[in-house]
Amino acid sequence: MQSATEYWDLGHRLFRSTSESFPAKFVPGDVFDPAHITVTPPFYAPPVDTLPDLSALTSLNPSRGHVSAIHSSAFFHLFDEEKQEHIARAMGGLLSPEPGSIILGTHSASRNLNGIYGQSSERSPKAAEPKKASQT
Repeated sequence: MQSATEYWDLGHRLFRSTSESFPAKFVPGDVFDPAHITVTPPFYAPPVDTLPDLSALTSLNPSRGHVSAIHSSAFFHLFDEEKQEHIARAMGGLLSPEPGSIILGTHSASRNLNGIYGQSSERSPKAAEPKKASQT
């Protein structure tokens, strides 16, 4: 299996970028490992600590209360409801209290909370209704 760094390097090759031309920092880690990201309450005032050098981050914890935008797509549906809530609370603790700070993205969902990984084994009631024959 390839490491996250190998995928990041592959992206640079694919998009003909480099660490210098696209200096985004990728911080690999387990979203359920408190050493990587701890669930903390949202910040309502600016944090007292300063944001460390982003290129030196090895976990997301030092960025708590400093992040203005978090993009997450096609991710939450991979987990059950309890783990989804854990992830959302962990992300919320990263957000800056400044107006306009936001978590955004797209996700698939199901009305059936009992579905595995957010996917329902049942058809929606509307899809299950038989079509009425037209009267002529």
